[in-house]
Amino acid sequence: MVDPASNVLTYLYDDRGLLTRVLVGEATQGTYYYDDAGRRTRLLLGNSSYAYYLYDDGNRLTLLSNRKSDAAVISSFTYRVDKTGNRTKLSLDSGHYVEYLYDDTYQLTREHRRDSGDATLYFNNFFYDSGGNRTRLEYNDGTGTTTTSYLYNSADQGVGGRETFSSLLIHRPTSCSVSSPLRWLGVPLHLLDGEGGTRCR
Repeated sequence: MVDPASNVLTYLYDDRGLLTRVLVGEATQGTYYYDDAGRRTRLLLGNSSYAYYLYDDGNRLTLLSNRKSDAAVISSFTYRVDKTGNRTKLSLDSGHYVEYLYDDTYQLTREHRRDSGDATLYFNNFFYDSGGNRTRLEYNDGTGTTTTSYLYNSADQGVGGRETFSSLLIHRPTSCSVSSPLRWLGVPLHLLDGEGGTRCR
């Protein structure tokens, strides 16, 4: 493969079809290691920094740790999952953590981030209709709540919505063919078109 800069990329695989090395020209950019179950256990980069991965008995990722060549931590993510496989907690090396709640149909209903002292940094509440479409997202960072509402057509395709920022209400059109600016008061609007596909900015 040749990238836009005319570099030749080469991909090597083992007998199981698992990617083992990526080269740019003659230089190795990444070397991948796996356990007997085919799970990635380590990624060694060309600058000798690396990532390693741990899993539970259900083959679910429980730890991703990114390290410099001297083993100093760049970033670390520890995951906790429930018996159905839903992620319930993400812990960061900073001591911050995020907890997740779900409804009876396993849809995410709450995401709550706290610092190492258990103080709330932000939380998101998610709401759905009977068809499982997300209808509302409420984001609260302790200074106020931002509510995003979502609209759908009869085919369950997103066609637009609106956001409420304190007392400011921004209505989103259902088509990209609008002449008005898509950035009001410094707030970028990312819109779905009337077909539920293309995003406008």
